[in-house]
Amino acid sequence: MKEQALARSVTTTVAGLAITACALVAGAGAAVPGKRAEDFGRGRPGAFDLVWYWPAWFPFLVVTLALIGLVLAARPDRHRPAAAVAAVVAAQIAGRGVVGVRDWFNADGAGMVDMRPHELATVVTIAAGIAVAGTIAACVAVALLWREPVRGWAALRPRSVPLFAVGVVAATLIPGCLALVGGDAVMRAGTIALTATLPWGGALAGTAWLGPRARRTTVRTVLACLAVTVLTMPVPFLIPGFTSLDLVV
Repeated sequence: MKEQALARSVTTTVAGLAITACALVAGAGAAVPGKRAEDFGRGRPGAFDLVWYWPAWFPFLVVTLALIGLVLAARPDRHRPAAAVAAVVAAQIAGRGVVGVRDWFNADGAGMVDMRPHELATVVTIAAGIAVAGTIAACVAVALLWREPVRGWAALRPRSVPLFAVGVVAATLIPGCLALVGGDAVMRAGTIALTATLPWGGALAGTAWLGPRARRTTVRTVLACLAVTVLTMPVPFLIPGFTSLDLVV
């Protein structure tokens, strides 16, 4: 019994350090700006060489994920609530990374950034790396939450059907409505789905199978992420020499 507890503690510690490492990778990637071609902006007052892409809420999530990983490493006995927080935050980071790959291509194609091919390849690769780091962290967190079913097929039924329904609606309602509109709204629907509704709604739906403590933690984390995202949307990064590329909500 003690050996099993020790093995579980070591596994949780390693998982926490891995989540923190993924957060550091995402943070380092987001710190690299895009760089325009040297001749961009000639004759255009206020045109800068560097472009900032990641939104104001992104650093908050990265810092939160890094701290949660350290909590997991230091307090393996509290791994389920901490893993629930990490899963929600990491999923949102991963979604933003996927959207970032598309947005850099779209922005350059529309002449908004006018990057040289190697500069565009750099920022796209970084965005893809952030998506991978977020995905790995989310998978590690979900693995910590997983418990082998002991009730047979009965374990497939969610413990909280209303919460599962709320999660499904939250994940699909807004993107679905935008997709029905068509046109440019379809791209907006994908952005909102990957960076917000799918991570949050999926977390709410998935937490319907968890125990009360992890369930409450997940709901609170979703609400906190929603609040941070909404409150920081109108806040641009006022960094000298940078232009903010505000493509998404």
